[in-house]
Amino acid sequence: MFYSWSNANKITTKELQIQYTSSYSGMYYGSPCYEFHRMATKEYKYVGMTEAAAKACQEAKLSQYTRLFTQWYDEVGNTSRVKEFKCVANVTMDSDEDGLWTVNISVDED
Repeated sequence: MFYSWSNANKITTKELQIQYTSSYSGMYYGSPCYEFHRMATKEYKYVGMTEAAAKACQEAKLSQYTRLFTQWYDEVGNTSRVKEFKCVANVTMDSDEDGLWTVNISVDED
């Protein structure tokens, strides 16, 4: 039984994969504009923990993968921005019949 999370109880089930895309999105004041994306995916888990350790792990991973996104909008010459905090990973806790806890992390970041 683990009382914390570390590489000792980490299992990677899907290695980090990064892809880049770009696309033409139109003209802006006579200049072409493009939209670029970087997508990152990965799946891993921490196994064999106490419930307290799993809760602490889940909280830390939710914090680690929460990002601040800012989007700019231009409507008829009025530019505005919208800020949004968003978690780019699904972080869940599961327990088995022996009372050991697992934290599953599935990263899907754009």
